[in-house]
Amino acid sequence: MMRSTRLLPYLFIVCLVVCLGVQTSRAQGDREGARGSLAGVSAFSVDATVEGPAHLAESDLLRVGVLIAAASERLREMDLPLAAASEELPNLHIHLNMMQVQTGLIAFSVELDFFQSVRLVDRRVSVDAITWNESVVGLVSHDRTSIIAESVLGLIDQFADDFLTVN
Repeated sequence: MMRSTRLLPYLFIVCLVVCLGVQTSRAQGDREGARGSLAGVSAFSVDATVEGPAHLAESDLLRVGVLIAAASERLREMDLPLAAASEELPNLHIHLNMMQVQTGLIAFSVELDFFQSVRLVDRRVSVDAITWNESVVGLVSHDRTSIIAESVLGLIDQFADDFLTVN
């Protein structure tokens, strides 16, 4: 019984990776539609949420402010129309979630969502909706947390490529 209890964290991680992998592959089918939703966007803002153990969420590489600054810098380098946060503008949201695993590893997921105001046909009202989304999951050791920050920037690059393709 003790041996199977030790395997639970590994089974959880495998299930998480498989489930999110399936979600990502389904999302790839609508890649063109998501990319097309970025056409004509004249400006947008960036924000972030970081969840996880305090020693990780407050680390020099993974704090909210650091992620926003790094993402903003990368987007400006690529000449994307970045603006200050506003309720009227679309928003690119970085969501980083980290979990300490018993083995001393860090399981993480990064999700990048682009929110735009969309009009509901049957109600004639506008709501914010995710029109573009990409995500990545991973598992790193404590000495490799820079890989988490690199994963965020990798998704930022993917967003920028899609944005520039249609604009």
